[in-house]
Formats: sequence, C-alpha cells, structure tokens
Amino acid sequence: MTGATTGTAAGAEHGAAGTDSADAAAGVGGAAAPMGGAGPVGEAGAVGAAGVPAGTSPRTHGAAGPGEPDRTSVSARPATAQDAEAASEGLPDLLPDRWRPGNNRRSFVAESGGTVLGHCRGIDNDFHPASRSLVLETVPGFDDDLRCRVEDALLGAQIAVSTVPLRMKVYASDAAGRALAARHRAVAIQACPPWRYRVGPELRQWAAAHRHADDAESGALGAGRGGAAEPDVPCPVRPADVEELRDLEVAHYTAQHARWSPAAAPEVLRDELGEAYNGPAGTLGLDVERSVVLRRGGRLVAAGVVWPSEEHVTGPGAEVSLLSDPAEGPTARADKEACLAAVLDRCQDGDVLCLDSHLTERTEIAMMREVPGLDPAAGDGWMVILDVPVGRERRPWTLPAALVPDEASWIREFIPGASDSGSS
Repeated sequence: MTGATTGTAAGAEHGAAGTDSADAAAGVGGAAAPMGGAGPVGEAGAVGAAGVPAGTSPRTHGAAGPGEPDRTSVSARPATAQDAEAASEGLPDLLPDRWRPGNNRRSFVAESGGTVLGHCRGIDNDFHPASRSLVLETVPGFDDDLRCRVEDALLGAQIAVSTVPLRMKVYASDAAGRALAARHRAVAIQACPPWRYRVGPELRQWAAAHRHADDAESGALGAGRGGAAEPDVPCPVRPADVEELRDLEVAHYTAQHARWSPAAAPEVLRDELGEAYNGPAGTLGLDVERSVVLRRGGRLVAAGVVWPSEEHVTGPGAEVSLLSDPAEGPTARADKEACLAAVLDRCQDGDVLCLDSHLTERTEIAMMREVPGLDPAAGDGWMVILDVPVGRERRPWTLPAALVPDEASWIREFIPGASDSGSS
C-alpha cells in the first residue's frame, strides 16, 4: 500500500469502459486486464503511496521540523482545483471534487497545517451498481501512526458520503492495505489466485492433450466454421466474431458474478465493454494473434481472450480470460481447456500468461490445479476483494472460508467467524 495505490477492476476487477482516464484509475473506467484487475471490466480499488508533492518533505515522523507545518492533527475535506494543480507532480491522480457529473464522484484530500498529505476518490461502479470503487494515495515517508491517520481520515470521508459499500483489492504483501481494511471492518467477498504461467515444455505437453473439446452432453462432434461435422477445435478470433464474443463475455460475466457481486443489466455491460473490444483506428482491443473462439452448432460457446501484456503485481504478463456459456456446466471445463490449449499453441516459449479467475469458480479452479507450469514467482500474488461497509446497509455476501486454501489463510482475517483452520 505505501508505495502502491488503492483504486480498481475491473477497479476492481474491471473498470467501466467508456469513461475517462481518471475513472479508469478509480476502477470504473478504461479496460483493465483481469489478474488483480480481471479482464476488461472493473470491480475494486487501489490504495497506496504516491510521490512527494513539491515543497513537502517526506519526514518519517508526525512532529513538525523547523519551518514545517504541525502534522499532529489531520483532517479531510473536498478537493479543489487548486489542490489538483498544486499536487500535479507528487499526487498526479488528484482530481477536484465532483470532477465529472454522475456516479457520485467524490474526491477528498487529507491535510495538516495546510499541507496536503494524501487524497482519495470514490465512484459508483457502472459494472457493479451495488458497489463503489475506491482510489486512495498518501504521500510516502511518514511513520505508521501518521500514515494511518491520513488513511483513516480519507476513507472515513468517503464512507460518510457513500450509499453503497466501498470496494478494495488487497494483496498478501500489502500489510498497510490489510491493516486499513481491518480498521474499517472490511469483509472478503472474493479472492483471486496468482495464476501466472510461463510457456514451456510442460505447458505445451498439457496443451497437446487438450486441443479438442468434445460435446460432453451428446458426444457428438461440433460443426466448425465450414459447417461440417468435426472435432470442437478453437479457431483464431476474427473481426466478424467481435460482436458475438462481446455477447459471450456479457453472459459469462453476469453468471460469474451473480452470487457475490451482481452485475449491471446486459445492455449496460455490453456498452461498457465496447472500448475494451474495439481499439483505436478500427483495431481490436484484444490480442488477435493469440485469442481464440470455439463454436458448436454454429454458435460461439467459449473463448480464450488474451489482452495486451502489462505489468501485474507478480510481474509483466498477458491477461487471459477463459469464457464459456454456460459459465458452469457439463461442457464448460472441456471447452475452456481447449481454448487455453489453443492460446498456448499461439504463444512463444517464455511468454507469460496471467489467468483471470475467482475462488468461487469451482470448475475453473479444479481445472487449473491440473495445469502445469505455474511460475514460482507468483506465490505472493493472492488478492482479496473486500467490501468496506457504509451506513447501516446489510452485510455483503461473504466468501466461504472453506474455499480459502492454507497458502492464502490471511484472507480469513476478513471473513467474520472464520478461523485459521479454514472452517466456514
């Protein structure tokens, strides 16, 4: 957290496409790749430390030094255009309060003695109307006590003006973020595994055994693009597939989040996904060289969507979303395996893929446990999605503790009534 930022997916998982870059940072704008951001949409937020604003000394204690303001008292207030201009170097994401109409966009700064020490934004999430994405940044260099007071003032201000839970994403290594969430009674609603794979012989051997997706319900062979009966083999994505592919993602996304974070209406999701699938100058936003689709009976039933490579908590890699309709069912696993195998066949040795998934997706969790080649460097990449309660609203759906593996036992800290034994 100190040295990070709390904002997103797909914030959270997906940021709502079609909004400005400021909203993207907040987790409701732009197409964010999943892995700690899942695919092209958004769910949560980011918390962290930013650069030091001009004229502000990164002292390591709260007491004022010669010529410095007294920092023993910290308060929060709505951010102004002057705040944003003055902090443009040290806190470049700082925006004035209500910088755009709609979505209850609120921006606050924490200050002491007239010096801005941090900022936060809260934005109602277009993808998940019952949640609010959070971005929070502090100036680095202060001791734990001062940093905590700045964070608490900022988050408290957002809680006071919010009508739905604020959503955060916190990683295992983020001790400060975990502490902030605990102080404000955050509840775990989901967890994402650190599935980061480096393409090599092991993965290629697995792919060779999973290239065909037989129809598990009838045993019949699917109809390929030519209409003839043939094994269900994924094909490269074409521009003509994009509209149907977007419909598939809407169906998959809606089912994927139904229990723990209900998504917006399908027509809203489809509009928000437009920016993710349609890149600049008529290009596609996805990686067309490695993305694949699977058809059965002339209908698109599954896909392996690869997004352009970017930096993740566990290192650089390309995000991969495995989609199917139905999201869970007798054909889902084989269809996703065939799509992943086809993606791997289109990768070079050494390529890094980050698989986007959730702990509650049991079919996919069981499938990925049998896929070799997990990068050991991804071990500390478990991420929890948290809801920070506001007002008197009903407690959100809680992640079942029994699903949390021992390697991510810290997540149980945010599950009421759970113990380190992993019981529910």
